[in-house]
Amino acid sequence: MKKKDNISKKKVGTVKPTLPKTVPSSISSDYNLSTKWADLSERLNDLRIQGKSSSLNKELSLAAKKDTGSPVEPLFHLWMADNLCMDGEYNASLNPYENVIKTCGKPGTFHPHINVLPHALDQYAKAASRSNNITEALSGWKQLAKLKDKDDESMLSTAKTDVPSDSL
Repeated sequence: MKKKDNISKKKVGTVKPTLPKTVPSSISSDYNLSTKWADLSERLNDLRIQGKSSSLNKELSLAAKKDTGSPVEPLFHLWMADNLCMDGEYNASLNPYENVIKTCGKPGTFHPHINVLPHALDQYAKAASRSNNITEALSGWKQLAKLKDKDDESMLSTAKTDVPSDSL
């Protein structure tokens, strides 16, 4: 008995392919940006496995410039910086981390549960430390501590308790 081929054939140019599940909802309505994100994400993962992640940095830089102000701009910078760190280029990674810090905007812009600023500040400080730039390392960690203090205050002010106030 002959098995049927379950592969569906699509006519070229008539139907847009389904976006991968890895595309965040904040950019899913922009088809070009979504496909660029999915493509770069997949290629970067493959290159990182091969130990060649920085080879994509030129393209990531162009994507960040082209998509200035988009929710993914800081993530393109973050990928570049992380790639440089993976290659041991700590000093070179500082500028892309600074670009993340400048462009990341308010938390939840890219994804409701992802805030890239704490990661960027922490990695910036570590990269600065590894490149013996202690002043910048301390600056990054101080900014991260201030950010954490704000988050802690915000969480305390919005926290609800089930304990009646008269029992405190």
